Amino acid sequence: MFGLCIYGLRRTATEAVGITQLLAEYLELRSHHMVLKRNNKRSQTRIMISKPNSMPDLRLPASNYSIHASENESGDEVIENSGAYISYFTNEVFSSLIAYSDRVDLEFFLNYAPFSTLMRNSRAKYGFAIDWQEKSSFWAYAAGFQDLASLGGNLLNETPAGRWGVALRRSPDALLDGNFRDIYPVNFLTDMHLSRSTPSGEVRNLIFDGGSEWGQISEICSDWYKWIVRKENIDVIRRRFLSAGLLEPNFL
Repeated sequence: MFGLCIYGLRRTATEAVGITQLLAEYLELRSHHMVLKRNNKRSQTRIMISKPNSMPDLRLPASNYSIHASENESGDEVIENSGAYISYFTNEVFSSLIAYSDRVDLEFFLNYAPFSTLMRNSRAKYGFAIDWQEKSSFWAYAAGFQDLASLGGNLLNETPAGRWGVALRRSPDALLDGNFRDIYPVNFLTDMHLSRSTPSGEVRNLIFDGGSEWGQISEICSDWYKWIVRKENIDVIRRRFLSAGLLEPNFL
């Protein structure tokens, strides 16, 4: 099962529709419906793509959240891992693209020929891709909420994902500009990430000088890089990043 999240992807509504439709083809959503909602007063654009008749069972009160085509334009989709979907949201201060598939795995996505084209078009501030094996909602994790196992709980500030969400909503630019949420199998980074200073030099030096266990990094386009880390090496690199002050323990 595949999950992708890209933060800071600011595009016009037309450009965002093009990117999400292209991604829908990759995730085998060839038969799908799209919901596009715009709120000009709040400078918001929201796009939701999913398979027909795949309304999620997991939802929150309609007064606070919108599910697909609901009339409430101020909320977010809350989606369980029951099928493929794509969610794009942007406003004046923040934007995110979240995609999930229960049929396509990470290796397929990375080896799919148009992947580099998609990622060039999706240049943003930070992102990651992962084989999501958890029962909890990937959308909730990526958007910065707790796992939604209990709808009666507080959605924010109770789990690492919730604490990330609180910080993200408080100051998205400060959090995304050069900061790491965690170490993932695929990490999408900018020059600000690679130029972060550590006692052992810049992050780019840690990666390039670390040998094969530090994975492979390649430039997708100007100021947008793909860093692939083998699963068995993630814990070692995570500890190195923690000791260098590059990761926030409360988010892990």
